[in-house]
Amino acid sequence: QWQRPGLGFLYGCAIVKGLLLIFVDNSNYQIESDQLEFARVQLANVAVDQPVVVLLHIPLMLPGMSLPPKELCGHQQWGAATDLLWQVEDRPRWPSGNQQSTLDFRELLQTQAAPKGPIVAVLSGHTHEDAAVALGETVEDAQDGACPAGAAATPATCRSTWTVQSENGRESPSKATNAFQYTTHSAAEGAYRLLTISA
Repeated sequence: QWQRPGLGFLYGCAIVKGLLLIFVDNSNYQIESDQLEFARVQLANVAVDQPVVVLLHIPLMLPGMSLPPKELCGHQQWGAATDLLWQVEDRPRWPSGNQQSTLDFRELLQTQAAPKGPIVAVLSGHTHEDAAVALGETVEDAQDGACPAGAAATPATCRSTWTVQSENGRESPSKATNAFQYTTHSAAEGAYRLLTISA
């Protein structure tokens, strides 16, 4: 039983039709240590056959992304030196860099991403742009169905048994068996992202 003040406000989870949804509020561009620990506990106790979707406000900085620091959580250049709007927004200036818990959270999600882990998707907003970026290693990276480097050696934990179909009305539907981080154009412009997760 998790009983900490941020539960339900800064992080939480729900099981919906067999899918574990974990939400984490990172609208301050950082992941706090309580949020990291909560995610670790949830992922350590998830059933092998249960897919997980993580909900964030700000997308994580991942390989292949080229957005500026103000658009990504965990961007290596994020900090006081790149905070150009603190006076305009009348708020304290960002600290000098990312908290270790932010970087550890990103690593946790990458190591727990399908095909070697239960996370099948990360849904985020903030940028109001359509994007799908691989969260972890792809199925092709896992040669001959073996676990990718650093994954647990049991087949049940290193291969995804789910397929995720993504569609948003602006691009052709796509299917993947490895995890992606998805962002979508603004709903005010009629945009949406529909994921269908199947075994």
